[in-house]
Amino acid sequence: MGLQYIQTGIYYRYTQKGQERGEPMNAGEVLVKLRKERGLSQFQLSDLSGVPQTTISGIENDGKTPGLKNAAKLAKVFQIHAEDLLPQEVAK
Repeated sequence: MGLQYIQTGIYYRYTQKGQERGEPMNAGEVLVKLRKERGLSQFQLSDLSGVPQTTISGIENDGKTPGLKNAAKLAKVFQIHAEDLLPQEVAK
């Protein structure tokens, strides 16, 4: 399964390159993808962002939605928009 970032600021799942986009990724999936691309542990991301490691773990593993402040802190580390880590209903 491939992943692709769309210009709208939403990460989508793809099964094969060139296919129509699938469902939007949730915050945990996006966070894991970005963190692993940069070779960061949850503890390192916590140090860089100021977001507690337990909160990062909850987002990644338990499907929790980050609050606006934590989404902004995490987004700053990855140089993305905070909206990329929020459900589309909240981001609008």
